[in-house]
Amino acid sequence: MIRILLALLLGGFSQISLLLPVETAQAATATYYFSPSTVDVGINQTRTVTLYLSSPSQKINSGSGTIVLPTSLVTGTSVNKSGSIFTNWPEEPGVSGSSIRFAGGLPHPGYSGGSGKILSFTVKGWSEGTGLITLNSGQILANDGQGTDINSGSPSATVDVTRVVSGAAIASETHPNQNKWYSVSTAKLSWSKPSGTSSYSYTLSKPGADSISVSSTNDTSATFKDLADGIWTFKLTTKYSDGKSASSSFTLQIDTVAPSQPKVSIDTQNDKDQFPTVEMLSTDEGSGVDHYEITIDSHEAINSETKSYKLPKQLPGNHAYSIIAVDKAGNKSIATAGKFFINGVPGPVITSSPAFVAILQPIILRGTALYGSVVQLYVDDKQVAEFYVSEYLSPSQERKSDGYAANEEVEWEYSLKQNFASGPKIIFATQTTSEGNDSFKSNSVNVRVLSGWISVGGIIIPIPVLFWLTSLLLILATGLIIFLWRKRSATLQERLVTLKKEVDEEVEELKDSQSNPETKVSVEATKAEIDKDFDKAAR
Repeated sequence: MIRILLALLLGGFSQISLLLPVETAQAATATYYFSPSTVDVGINQTRTVTLYLSSPSQKINSGSGTIVLPTSLVTGTSVNKSGSIFTNWPEEPGVSGSSIRFAGGLPHPGYSGGSGKILSFTVKGWSEGTGLITLNSGQILANDGQGTDINSGSPSATVDVTRVVSGAAIASETHPNQNKWYSVSTAKLSWSKPSGTSSYSYTLSKPGADSISVSSTNDTSATFKDLADGIWTFKLTTKYSDGKSASSSFTLQIDTVAPSQPKVSIDTQNDKDQFPTVEMLSTDEGSGVDHYEITIDSHEAINSETKSYKLPKQLPGNHAYSIIAVDKAGNKSIATAGKFFINGVPGPVITSSPAFVAILQPIILRGTALYGSVVQLYVDDKQVAEFYVSEYLSPSQERKSDGYAANEEVEWEYSLKQNFASGPKIIFATQTTSEGNDSFKSNSVNVRVLSGWISVGGIIIPIPVLFWLTSLLLILATGLIIFLWRKRSATLQERLVTLKKEVDEEVEELKDSQSNPETKVSVEATKAEIDKDFDKAAR
């Protein structure tokens, strides 16, 4: 049924060609061929084979056939028609068991040439042996209006499937990375034992040194002592019981000699340059210099992979350096030590400071500095404040209507708000000029922060004394209030008694002047009420 369909489809191409210009073929032929003609593939490995068409003197417009694989040796895994001269595929090519069937064509005027790609396919090695890939029932139809089959042969390709052996995997306990240098002269190597291995042989060699060779061994490790500096190559041959062999290798890079002591110079642009450049030069005949370790004033070392390194900002004054060259194996040279000097601007001056303060009490500092500079305050070598001098002029500093020059020395006053632990504190200052140059340190002043003291109205008082003074004042205030209250009460009673006596006298005089008994009764009643009120007030 498939053959009938193919015949009809290919016949269709022939019928279409009847309507197109006709090219005649006088004994012209075309052929298929495989590339490569010999396919070498290992077991479980793959190889791609391409089927080409050659028709140098006659244009063709279609072709078909069946590629047959020796499935006892290989299996087909995929088919690819990318780049094919055929653009129409009545039957899409694909792997079906041991065969790959194809049928394709292209429009007028067809194709002629010596290397027209039909398709490519991939085979995978299955078992050892030699066989053929063949093309059966191949047809190549000419573009002659009649669909003449001009195929002249049945191509084939030889398949040779072999068992691929590999060398043993090599590792090193002492020199694990083949691309890295090591300062260890003893090398320990070990290797795997693939299935079917019968024995090994190896050679360890280095240009200019005697080689170390072992022709046959069953060991899977070896140790080599006192190896000279340089690059060593370990070549291992793994021999199999079927007579095959495979090689593998491992590289050892050894450097036990330190670089030369570096030559060092410190370059500055001017005497106030706070970013000096360090120039370093060291040599190493083995692995080569990897980097330089730069230590300034006992700070953490800086690593530089270049011979020229610009240092971070350095404060004015003397500085000590120590520089070591390190090679790629980690060997370190003898250190080069020296000093350099940064000529900064003069530092500010602290002219006034308290001898001691209470906890949380501001520390009032006075001093002199350049008007356009920024002053940094340090307590126990730690910066705690920074301010513009122009914004903190002291009250006594004379104000100029035309202002000050940036490099003019003026007096400043700064209230350092603090939350320091109790104990002695060392305070100093530096300044950075308007040009960005740092100064030397100022003079240092000592201020003691008192524990258990408090400032009251500028007077520093011990907290226990303040407690007892407060308690005493409360007691005195309470006593004074009681005393004043009692004194006021006694005075009031005395006044009431005097007043009562005066009232009694007035009443008696009134009684003597009254002859009416009713009036006398009324006066007596009034006197009784007054006496009652006075008694109540006296209580």
